[in-house]
Amino acid sequence: TDGCSVLNARCAVAIMARPAKCPGECIYCPKGENAPQSYTGFEPATMRAIQNNYDAFEMVSSRLQQFQALGHEPEKCELIVMGGTFNSQPQAYQDFFVKRALDAFNGKASKTLQIAQKLNERAKHRVIGMTIETRPDFASKPQVSRIIDLGATRIELGVQSIAKGLYEKVRRKHSIQGVVDATQ
Repeated sequence: TDGCSVLNARCAVAIMARPAKCPGECIYCPKGENAPQSYTGFEPATMRAIQNNYDAFEMVSSRLQQFQALGHEPEKCELIVMGGTFNSQPQAYQDFFVKRALDAFNGKASKTLQIAQKLNERAKHRVIGMTIETRPDFASKPQVSRIIDLGATRIELGVQSIAKGLYEKVRRKHSIQGVVDATQ
């Protein structure tokens, strides 16, 4: 599908955080060029991010324009923040990135993330859900609380396997117990 339902104008807008070093050292990680480590650089969301210089405002604006060109009027949107371990990036970057995304949905710039969140409650393109990718070892209670403060309603937890001993072999830097703890 094109990511947007015609009947209820609900659209998924996936954007990609800037490339940054991942806290893990997984041997299978593709480490794409000009892409977050866990991506090749050839995924549709990554290619849109590269095209828009990883600017959240530009990525969202571009995606909304694509939906409109296809005949959709995206009123209710889900924002999906991709890019591996978004919450391992500096807090100021996280706030700025989400604020810029919301500014695009709102159609105007805001001074703070909190103002952008408040404006989005009545915006033409409302964010009714936000998903943020992260790793199990970055999903402790304080880290999840911080993700919620950004406006997330869902966390995409990067669970690669539940096979005993595999995480050590692939240098994932967390254990199955870490997955259990993060899931709780």
